[in-house]
Amino acid sequence: MVKITISGMPGSGKSSLKDNLATKLQYASFISVGDIHGEIANEKGMNINDLMEFAKTDISIHKEMDKKVKEYGQRHKDAIIEGWIAYNFVPDSIKIFLDVDENTGAERIYHAQRKDEPKYTSIQETLMQTKKRLEDTCQGFQKTHKLDFLNKDQYDIIINTTNKTPEEVLHLADKKIIDYNQKMFPPTFYLAHPTESKKEVRTWQQKFEEQTKIKLINPFFDCNSLETEMGHLGKEKYLQMSKEQRSELIRGDLEGIADKKVIGGIFLFDKSYTLGTPLELALTKLMGKLTYTVAMHPEQAYKKHPTFALFSDEIFTGYEELEDFMKKNKQNFFRDLEQSRQRTLKDSTLQVIYNQVFKNIELLAKE
Repeated sequence: MVKITISGMPGSGKSSLKDNLATKLQYASFISVGDIHGEIANEKGMNINDLMEFAKTDISIHKEMDKKVKEYGQRHKDAIIEGWIAYNFVPDSIKIFLDVDENTGAERIYHAQRKDEPKYTSIQETLMQTKKRLEDTCQGFQKTHKLDFLNKDQYDIIINTTNKTPEEVLHLADKKIIDYNQKMFPPTFYLAHPTESKKEVRTWQQKFEEQTKIKLINPFFDCNSLETEMGHLGKEKYLQMSKEQRSELIRGDLEGIADKKVIGGIFLFDKSYTLGTPLELALTKLMGKLTYTVAMHPEQAYKKHPTFALFSDEIFTGYEELEDFMKKNKQNFFRDLEQSRQRTLKDSTLQVIYNQVFKNIELLAKE
């Protein structure tokens, strides 16, 4: 169970997702920041509109609201909080942003006619007033909190709800939350490197895991049974293996990368010659996972190889640079993963590869 915060555009379905997720995930604790506004308004003998108007000139109202949201997040280990900047006060939450076309959002707001919304006479009026309210809200949060909640780089999961029903949004959010839980507790990366470097890399790996609490799966020691059985051998093992065993060896590596708990791969390239590591880099990218390349080869031209440019999300020049990045970015791995997936799907060359794979699958299915 984890904490979830939901932000997004007006009319994107934030309240519906909050309620539907609470039912789906069986969360007993779920709330809208609007409910907290109502509590404060009642305490002060005001309605919500008067409270928000009063808050424009009295910063203490914002501080009281923020405190209550923060306390709610700290009080509950599993909670869903819906509110434009709730993510800022529950930093250990899965941060969801719901996007929507402004016309669709206005149409939804107009037809919903919620009690806490003004009564609009047309969809066009709804659109105009909603845009003004959003602009005022953005300016207000910028002034009081120095926050831009519309900056999508702050969120772990982004869902465009324009052409989706509440049930479809729930299904997609649920799948992404499951994916988040599988890959982030703890963050797990496949560690690919040349055979000759395995002792040196293993020493580094153990220190790295202890310092960062990030799990690394090393095929020479951790997951590939055929590899571990022959771990005392270097490349000469290939001469002792049958074709079937050699195929099984690489199958085991690729299945390790494909594991649902693995969020990505770290690919180490040093002066040792390797064929397997660049192959694993490319296939990891095509699997929709993070790819972090460490190019330590002494030749500068090698570090600029086109394979790295196309298939790497990040490129580092050594262990220290990688370690600094991983430590600073640990809480953002899933956010980076979602952005990487979007870039992969939009890449025209990679799209050609996907299309060919799907075409082959369709042809095989018809046989």
